[in-house]
Order: sequence, then structure tokens, then C-alpha cells
Amino acid sequence: MTPTIFRRGYVITVTIILALDALIMLQPSTAIDAVDLQKSLAISWDKIMEERKCGDQMNDANVSLVKEIFQNAKFIRLLGIELTSCGRGWCETRVNVAPSLRQQHGFIHAGVLMTLADHTCGGAAASTVPEGRDVVTVENKVSFFRPGSGPNLICRAEVLRAGKNLIFVEATVMVESEEGRMMVAKASSTLAVIAKKDQ
Repeated sequence: MTPTIFRRGYVITVTIILALDALIMLQPSTAIDAVDLQKSLAISWDKIMEERKCGDQMNDANVSLVKEIFQNAKFIRLLGIELTSCGRGWCETRVNVAPSLRQQHGFIHAGVLMTLADHTCGGAAASTVPEGRDVVTVENKVSFFRPGSGPNLICRAEVLRAGKNLIFVEATVMVESEEGRMMVAKASSTLAVIAKKDQ
């Protein structure tokens, strides 16, 4: 079975890499060229991911709206929540957990998890609306699976359905540490599409 990496409309198969490995083993005389090509493919993929920090399959209006949602929200900036990447129908964020964001037992406060999920869902929803429109949350539900105790939080939100008036989004919140990432919460959010207010 060929392993496959999926990323919002991009399907990158590892078949090419496996074929190159086989070429290196079977034809030593061409090994250098194959290795160079393999490195080139890896570099090209890294460049693609770097360029897709924010804006994959999005128009300029959507990119601007998503960025504004994070730049203009003073509470989000106070918590240190940062937009890390986005594309049409999805958004990713992170926050470095300061001591002030923890509750009395030393775990990350549930309010931080909920706010991170809510705003990330807003970013995902905003990536889909027509120009001149904006979004606002009308309902949230968050389920906590385990206490959050890592130094960083990561969140990814994806649009489940984008309607004319309502957008349904789901988010996953994870702690990030030296051991890797672990899911601590899931959120579902409903957002209303509204007229964009001029700043």
C-alpha cells in the first residue's frame, strides 16, 4: 500500500520517493543523480509549504479578512494567540502558554482552550465568505479529553459546511511538547455570516 499525504486539495504520494530509493539500490551508477533529485523534491515541497503559510486557494479579500480577525482582536493578542497558516476552509493557530494562562492546578485554563478553538474556527469560516462579508460566532460546544499541560497549544479548524447564512466548523486543540502533539479538546462552532464592518 502506497503511503499518501493529504493537505487540502494536494495529494503527495510517496511512490516517487520509494521509486528513487529502488533506483539508487539497483543502479549505483545513477545514484548521485537520483539522490540529487530526491533532495530537490524535498526542497520544492518545503518551498511550497512556506509559500502557503496563508492564502491557499483563497482570494485577496479572504486572506485580508482572516488576518484582520487576528490583528484586530485585542483579547486574542493579549493571550498571545497567533495565526500560523490558513487556506480556503481551514485555519491553524498556536499560542505559547504563559504562566498567567494556567488555572489553579497548573493546567492550561479551559477558557484559553475555548478561546483558541473559537477564534480559529472564525478564521476558517472567514476564509470562505464572499467579499464584503464577515463572520460572528452564534454557538460553540467544546469537549475536553484531558488536562492541557504542555508549553504550547496548536489548533486546526476546518469548515464542515459553508452556507449562505451559517457556517459550521470543527476544531481540534492539541498540546505540543518534546514528546509530540496530543489532542486535548474538540470544538464545534456555528458562525453567522454578516455584513463586514469598516474599521
